[in-house]
Amino acid sequence: MTATRIIARSLAALVLLLGAAAPAARADGGFVFIRNAKNGSATINTVMLRDLLIGHAKKWPSGATLQLVLGKEDSAHLGWVASTYFSTSANLLSAKIRQEVFKGELRNPLIPTGDADTIAKVKANEGALGVVSEGTALQPGVALVRVGD
Repeated sequence: MTATRIIARSLAALVLLLGAAAPAARADGGFVFIRNAKNGSATINTVMLRDLLIGHAKKWPSGATLQLVLGKEDSAHLGWVASTYFSTSANLLSAKIRQEVFKGELRNPLIPTGDADTIAKVKANEGALGVVSEGTALQPGVALVRVGD
């Protein structure tokens, strides 16, 4: 086994291990998940959310193919997702996502320039899952995703 594979597998194991210890989904933090309103999955559990975010699930429960819309590593949005749902850093979560993209298990995430761009990208893609600041006005065609256990 090459050193690169060992590092990649170790990183994946670390992200999954940390994710297993993460607290239940919280509504605090100042951010919310959004989806295209055509996607009928208005509520998902924490395990499904994690699976969608790291490529273990490629489709929403409704059947729509997943397309992540996530900020860059240094964005507060990705930092919130990483710390809240995986108890890790945005850098480690981003590395895990890149690894899954490279393996073909996950589509390359769309990188928005802000909340308005996230909403536009989610509206344009039926399988999109995005993160916006709590209180952001949503456009028709975009809806909140409730995350619960």
